[in-house]
Amino acid sequence: MEDLDIRVNRIAVVGAGWAGLAAAVELAAAGWEVDLFDAARHAGGRARSVVIDGRKIDNGQHILLGAYRETLRLIRLTGGDESRLLERIPLELVYPGLFALRAVRWLPAPLHLLGGLLLASGLAASEKLSAVRFMVALVWQGFKVCPDLTVTALLGEHRQSERVRRFLWEPLCVAALNTDPAQASAQVFATVLADAFMGKRSDSDLLIPKTHLDALFPDLACAYLKTRLATLHFGTPVLGLGRTTHGVRLATSAGEHEYQQVICALPPNRTRAIIQGIGDDDGFLNMLDAFDYEPIATCYLQYPDHVALERPMIGLPGPIGQWAFDRGALGGSRGLLAVVISAAAHLRGIEADQLALLIDREMRALVPDLPSADWHRVITEKRATFRCSPGRKRPGVHSPIVGIFLAGDHTVDGYPATLESAVRSGVNAAHAAINAARGPTGR
Repeated sequence: MEDLDIRVNRIAVVGAGWAGLAAAVELAAAGWEVDLFDAARHAGGRARSVVIDGRKIDNGQHILLGAYRETLRLIRLTGGDESRLLERIPLELVYPGLFALRAVRWLPAPLHLLGGLLLASGLAASEKLSAVRFMVALVWQGFKVCPDLTVTALLGEHRQSERVRRFLWEPLCVAALNTDPAQASAQVFATVLADAFMGKRSDSDLLIPKTHLDALFPDLACAYLKTRLATLHFGTPVLGLGRTTHGVRLATSAGEHEYQQVICALPPNRTRAIIQGIGDDDGFLNMLDAFDYEPIATCYLQYPDHVALERPMIGLPGPIGQWAFDRGALGGSRGLLAVVISAAAHLRGIEADQLALLIDREMRALVPDLPSADWHRVITEKRATFRCSPGRKRPGVHSPIVGIFLAGDHTVDGYPATLESAVRSGVNAAHAAINAARGPTGR
């Protein structure tokens, strides 16, 4: 087959999830022409909105942190107003009647957390001091721990009590890593703690979306790209990527194109399926195959309008629900609650209606005289994130094929699969593609 006319001034991005959108926006902001491809007819990937029974809801409840600098930067770059889109709450973890930790607002980091631990309710004095000693030990170690250690083993080494684990460290681990503490990487967990608590005090703020996920970034990104030199190809699956004499051939259901640089912003299994002509001398394919995944389930329960939680986000003591969000207090439908279950593999075999009933029972234990729900829906993202286990190898930004760069939360070494790591990976890939396009002498 003849080589196609190479698109010298354009860079292709495959995948319009948050990583691919971040890459496309970063490229466009730097003045590059962009072709963005996605098999779906809408942007957002695994963090998007859906319409069910005439209701628009998110495919999962997400929460950001003040430390998500790249995500917040790109939201601002594309015209988003943080105060309108996100509810910013100084760190608080509240299990009504059981446990409450609130960061001390007038202390700098990390003293705001240490002070909050000492003032936390629901813990004995000895438990508070033990939690403080744990954080101080991590600080002295530079948040470096044995790479083979699990979170459960780390907490055991530092003699954290069952109650401190149950209401503090394990919920933070599951929320951030979407991995059971017994399987989760202690080093990645330590890195998350360092990012949240060792920078600015505001880095540990909880940022809860007050709008649908589409409006938080994907819609903004697409609108921004349409005003730049970008073409959006939705509903256009990419079937293959491979090296040619002069560049990278990109085959879609609508035809073939050739580029000097392509960014592949797809999950590991889909990346493996479309990149062609790779020998595996460096173990690249084995690395992609080694990723396993964890689901996240979100149970939406619509109660009458007067139903509300005591705060926008509360912890649930379980045994199933982990965090409940009052969407009515966050700019959504009044009476709509969203209950999140991360690392939800243990729920396999439970029917959606039965799960909703179990969650409703847990909510009734917290909300007095809770009326019957008018509507419910359970959304399970089966491959929400990769399992963040110790020693997990990441492919990084460079693929084995010259001209093909990688983006996605799985490419960022040392971090869990979060919106921030997805966005950061897209920015990293964009910079790598730009540098390659400019060559050693610059553009």
